[in-house]
Amino acid sequence: MEEKNYRYDAFISYRHGELDDFVAAKLHKKLETYSLPRHIAKQIGRKKLNRVFRDREELVSSSSLSQELEEALCDSKYLILIGSSRTSQSPWVMKEITTFKALNGPESILLLIIEGKVEEVIPDILRVHIRTYEENGELVTVEEKVEPLATDIRGANKKEVERKLEEEILRLIAPIAGCRYDDLKQRHKERRKKKLMGVALGCVLLLGGFGAFNAWRVWQIGVQMREKLATQSRALADQSLRLLEKGDRMKAILVGKEALPKSLATPEKPIMDEALYALSEALYVYKYDFKLVPEKTLDYSRPLYFSKLSPKGKWAATLSEEGYIEIWDLETGELKSVVKKGNSYLRMDSFEFIDDKHYILSDEEGLKLIEVATNQLSWQMAGESYNKFYLSPDKKQILVVGDTVRLYDAEKQQAIGEQVGQDIDSYREMQVAWNQDMSVLAIGQDGKVHIWDLINKRWITTFESKYKILSGLVFVDERSLAVSSNDEYKDEMEYFYGNGRGNLSYTHIGVNGAEEVWQLDSNESMIEMLKVNPENPQQLVMTKGNVLETVDVTVGKVQYSLAQSSTIMNYCLLGNHLALCGMRDGFCKGAYARCRWLI
Repeated sequence: MEEKNYRYDAFISYRHGELDDFVAAKLHKKLETYSLPRHIAKQIGRKKLNRVFRDREELVSSSSLSQELEEALCDSKYLILIGSSRTSQSPWVMKEITTFKALNGPESILLLIIEGKVEEVIPDILRVHIRTYEENGELVTVEEKVEPLATDIRGANKKEVERKLEEEILRLIAPIAGCRYDDLKQRHKERRKKKLMGVALGCVLLLGGFGAFNAWRVWQIGVQMREKLATQSRALADQSLRLLEKGDRMKAILVGKEALPKSLATPEKPIMDEALYALSEALYVYKYDFKLVPEKTLDYSRPLYFSKLSPKGKWAATLSEEGYIEIWDLETGELKSVVKKGNSYLRMDSFEFIDDKHYILSDEEGLKLIEVATNQLSWQMAGESYNKFYLSPDKKQILVVGDTVRLYDAEKQQAIGEQVGQDIDSYREMQVAWNQDMSVLAIGQDGKVHIWDLINKRWITTFESKYKILSGLVFVDERSLAVSSNDEYKDEMEYFYGNGRGNLSYTHIGVNGAEEVWQLDSNESMIEMLKVNPENPQQLVMTKGNVLETVDVTVGKVQYSLAQSSTIMNYCLLGNHLALCGMRDGFCKGAYARCRWLI
């Protein structure tokens, strides 16, 4: 059968819309201007494709296609459907597909997907082909599922869609030209390679002719760029100093950092003296006095009793002796809320942030969980006046101290077992510690340590420390407890300098009792600030006046000692480093040191 001569190689069908119109115009131009490779053009007898039909205006409302469109569909070899999420909504596109499919069959329909999900883009009419044939003298009609040839050029924007169309256009040209896609792609690569080689050769000749000029120009641009970057660095350094004058030290540091290159070894901008000076001023590098340089200043007018920070540093709470609780937003430095409590006496252990969203407060009305941002009450345990409370490390249990001592489940707001601490005076100082798996609770007061089994909800035992004043209570593991205690000091000066006598004991907690493993005496200094090294759980850290020591719990002996010239007031453990955060000498000055000897 002689093949029909078509007037159009392709009929472009699409729903009029911004992206659809854009792709249709680009596709139309590329198809009609594409030059076929020489060997393919020789086979089909023409160098280019025939004309491609595209209607440029939306059709007027009508019950049927216009005569022009019907003639174009009849005289087109292929139908290229531009598929998007809007395609199925166009009755005219559906009529074009139906008409062309009836004339040429589904095999001659090519799909170009530009937007939307594939299952939503392909119309149902293209997924099913109805075929009629004769069998045993009767006409039989069957439905066959078919998948039209689809080319996917979906992208995030028009530019990306156009780029993908440029890459995938050969998939549409190949069936229209009657050749294999791989052959067409290979010829396209060869043609592109030759073109690039020609361009490259021209560039080489051009660069050869203007090499000297270009080298001079590059050098001149480099000089101008370095001067521009130097000017920017000076401007940023000046801005950093002005921010520092206004008191915004954090922004001054960030701006000063931007004035310098990211790497001093391979700087991408000049290292300006002005930038180095601005950053050193903001960081307080060359200051030798003992002033603290604040990052944020909170403007409060009441006498400050104490302050606390939320775990991630978003909020700060300041509490005054008059009973005011002020919540501050540390990101902006603004006062978020003010709460006035009826009881003016608030202790440091009467308030605690449980996370960056809630805080717990104990007062004469009971125990309360309050949302920080809204100051709304989340829950309240009322009925008893509480002096203070202690939170477990996982923030799931609360030991509440008031007229009685009780342990609560923080999530259920229910008491865990009966009243605990029958022999504990709620108005005297105490030490509290949970073990790691939250199965054992230890409460120490007045030289006695009470051990509570949280699983079976019963007291295990009570044992006495060597001295009456308990200064530390920490679990080394699930069943081993370290206790530090001190003898009563003679006068205020002895306490001020940490002099006196202390004792450190290591005790194993059994099912029904406690067994002391070892103890260390300190006959010249009290023992304070007992902690477990988080990097080495078998190592204890403690202070003895102006000496900081580590103890190996496996043998009960001192490993290292670090002596300072004055009393150690505080320290923190930073991995395998030790930071001395504060020391006190006769003039009450502070100091900071960092050591690495805990390993």
